[in-house]
Amino acid sequence: MAGSGPGFIFYRPGIVIARESTTLSAPLHNALQLRRMRSGVERVLLPIRAMQYLALIERAEIAFVDVQSSYDEGNGTGGHPIRVAWRPLAGRCSLTEPVGYEIIYYCKDMAQTQRRLITELGKLLLAGGTGRGHAARCPVFPFPGA
Repeated sequence: MAGSGPGFIFYRPGIVIARESTTLSAPLHNALQLRRMRSGVERVLLPIRAMQYLALIERAEIAFVDVQSSYDEGNGTGGHPIRVAWRPLAGRCSLTEPVGYEIIYYCKDMAQTQRRLITELGKLLLAGGTGRGHAARCPVFPFPGA
């Protein structure tokens, strides 16, 4: 997922600290994918300002970067490291069913941050139960490249 967008470079740390399986609510999963699809590009950046994180949303993965983390030379590419990633699992029969996800941790002690990411994304995308929340005012940046 290394690449560059409007001034952003990310890299995936080489070591996976932990993996776990969970489910994400259908409204949140659907809202995330709708934001990507409505952008007209394959991947988008969604700022989570309350946490100073960026969500990099793709069809196959949602990766999270702490924008306050130091820029380093990870894997020789430079950039900000991905802290945690969500990968949806196949097998949903209905748009209203929760979606199975694999959570991949690239840093230690991220469980609390992971739970907060779900909460803050829900506030951002689903406020008021409309499925739009603050996302209508939240900038979404195209993220070209591989």
